[in-house]
Amino acid sequence: MPDIEPASRKEMRHRTRDLLIAGAVLGGNWFASRRRPAKAKDLPVGLVYTPSESMISPMAEQSIPHFDNSMRLAVEVHAGEPGEDEEDADEALDDTLDAIADEIRELLLCSPAWLEGVAGVASVEIEKQPESGGEIHFGAVRLVFQLVIGESYWQPDLDTPLRKIGLRPVAELDGEGEPVLDDEGEPMLQQFGFDMDGDGKADVEAEFDIPQD
Repeated sequence: MPDIEPASRKEMRHRTRDLLIAGAVLGGNWFASRRRPAKAKDLPVGLVYTPSESMISPMAEQSIPHFDNSMRLAVEVHAGEPGEDEEDADEALDDTLDAIADEIRELLLCSPAWLEGVAGVASVEIEKQPESGGEIHFGAVRLVFQLVIGESYWQPDLDTPLRKIGLRPVAELDGEGEPVLDDEGEPMLQQFGFDMDGDGKADVEAEFDIPQD
């Protein structure tokens, strides 16, 4: 079982937003939302959201469902750069988005508080995209963090707790998988190598009590 409580999607969105606001990135104009309408006067604006989470089982067959969990956390910035010269404005916007992305990446990866409840960061992707031109040239940059959250176990919800386990003998098999017969033609039973009732003989049946919390 993991020693730490894994961070949830909501917790990571809000924690990331709060850290970026506290770090005065974009003047604190951050929202824990995938979409938020913004006008040119509101830019730059930052959005934090968790587009996906994955649960992968390390084993196909298991009695208790057990998964390795990871989530993708996206930090998206929309910005604008004024200028009549399209080439100069686009170049300036590209430089601005690069600087913002580098600032965000350094602030988050160097923050112990941000990594609380996170087992590791598997990867960081940075994507930039121009949006439109005109008097103000708009663009966006998105950082996607692949966060390893840790393991999760899903215990079955039993209405009646398990109190005993019973062991019963099985027939001994030969090399071809057929039961081995005794002198009377009956299957020979495998015996447990311990004495449960104290009679000095190995028992072929046993019951164990399971401690209850």
